[in-house]
This record gives sequence, C-alpha cells and structure tokens, in this order.
Amino acid sequence: MSETKFTPGPWRASKDGFDVENVVGAGVCALYADETCEANARLIAAAPEMYEAVATLVRMVTDGDWTTVELNEARALLARVEGG
Repeated sequence: MSETKFTPGPWRASKDGFDVENVVGAGVCALYADETCEANARLIAAAPEMYEAVATLVRMVTDGDWTTVELNEARALLARVEGG
C-alpha cells in the first residue's frame, strides 16, 4: 500500500459532535452545526479505518485470499458509521 497523506487514525467524533479529533484530542476537522453534524462526524471519524478496510478487501479479493472475517469487520465498521 502506498503511503497515505492524511492524519493517521484512529479518529473520533468529539463529545459535542461538532468536530473530529485524533486520539490525543487534536482537531482533524470542524463541522457545520446542523441536523447532520453528528452523522457527518461519525462518517468522517471512520475515514482512516474505512480506507484500510477497503484497501484490505481489494487486496484480498484480488489475491483470492479473503474470508468472512474481513467482511464481518467491514460490516461492523459500516454499522458504527451508521450509528449502530
């Protein structure tokens, strides 16, 4: 995999849901406060993990080396992004 240019994860939505921050609390991005703010924060916070999950799945499918474990991990990540 090539070197990424974004702030390394993990990221998380801030307690107020208006920002996304890294594990030490430094801001990654600020969000416009509206009815979509918390959902957007969850989605953006999951971006580094989604990148890794998609890259892993693509590699594994390409190599013919995937199992349901990776698929279940991807499903769990989507559920977390969707607020589940």
